[in-house]
Amino acid sequence: MRAGYEWASVIEAILDEVRRAVAPDQLLYRIAQETENGFRFGSIEIDFSRYRTVNVLAVGKAARKMTEALGNLIDERIDAGLIISKTPFEKGEFAAKYRCFVADHPVPTQASVTAGENALAFAAALNQKDLLIVLLSGGGSSLMTVPAEGVTLDELRALNRRLLSSGAPINEINEERKRFDRVKGGGIARAANGARIVNLVLSDVIGNNLETIASGPTVLNPSEGGGCIESFVIGDVGSAIDAAEKSARAFGFETIVIGEPIGGEAREVGRTFAERMRRIREERLPGSRPLLLIRGGESTVTLRGDGFGGRNLETALGAVETLSGLLGAAFVAFATDGEDGPTDAAGAIVTGETYQNGVEAGADLEDALARNDSYPYFEAAGGLIRTGPTGSNVNDLLMGFVF
Repeated sequence: MRAGYEWASVIEAILDEVRRAVAPDQLLYRIAQETENGFRFGSIEIDFSRYRTVNVLAVGKAARKMTEALGNLIDERIDAGLIISKTPFEKGEFAAKYRCFVADHPVPTQASVTAGENALAFAAALNQKDLLIVLLSGGGSSLMTVPAEGVTLDELRALNRRLLSSGAPINEINEERKRFDRVKGGGIARAANGARIVNLVLSDVIGNNLETIASGPTVLNPSEGGGCIESFVIGDVGSAIDAAEKSARAFGFETIVIGEPIGGEAREVGRTFAERMRRIREERLPGSRPLLLIRGGESTVTLRGDGFGGRNLETALGAVETLSGLLGAAFVAFATDGEDGPTDAAGAIVTGETYQNGVEAGADLEDALARNDSYPYFEAAGGLIRTGPTGSNVNDLLMGFVF
């Protein structure tokens, strides 16, 4: 979107509100309450005096912010911790009682295996007298891994690449991952020797299926018991949708939230969403209030070429031709973690000018779609959203602004 466009600042302000609303530390503070003998986190009450030790395992894109917030609440109660993050730690960021590991995403590396092995050992040192608080968020499937017996890391990496490029939904991907990995599908819970486990979860999965989030390292099948495991979801894509809706209404927008979550091939998701925006824009009467159409979830991308991009950028790419020439509308595809796939963009904004801007910049829309080359297209045509990593992850948002 061009810098002079009058609604650019409104879109930026609404995105800022979304980022604040899904900040993991704020979500954790919101559900925490001190009690006479400990703390209550949502519906889970903890009496710290009942345990020999209190331990923290934090895994995922939000691991650092969640650990920092928990420490601000109960630092004196915590005996030991292990944090697995995607980004490097600053010197002295956490106290010496925390062991910190940097691993890789979206495809695991040896650093991910090292982190996974240490997480298993950390859990294995516990027993029924101990408490393990697990801070879980999206990205954990790649950041923490231990190949099953007979499986090599190279084989696991090849499996991840194949799954991520297949267009399969995340629940199917994570079910497949569990078959070849010792930490997934309850691996950490089994290693913990009956310690009480409290999962505080920032969900990046529609429906908040605990077995799918980070591939469920601390969730057991019903047949395995799991009576000492409790879980509470501190935030999800609904938190982002609510923030976008509230912020838009403050700016005078009418809002429509599409209840059906985003799903399916990204470019088709973008095209059909843009078609709905065009119909709304063409049918609106003069003088109508501006409208914001909101949808949350996660699309998939079937890789067809050797291009560079992510699912939000490809979703936006799918909207370009449909919105071409349309005045008074803007389409936003936004990854709440600030990182769309391997790129440094959180997504993109598409307006009626995007297609012509691309033509003038020498960007070929048909070629970009054929090669999954969305990032270079928007780099040329304009519209990339760059927020940097947000330290959170609650799926993606599509927003259709009709002015």
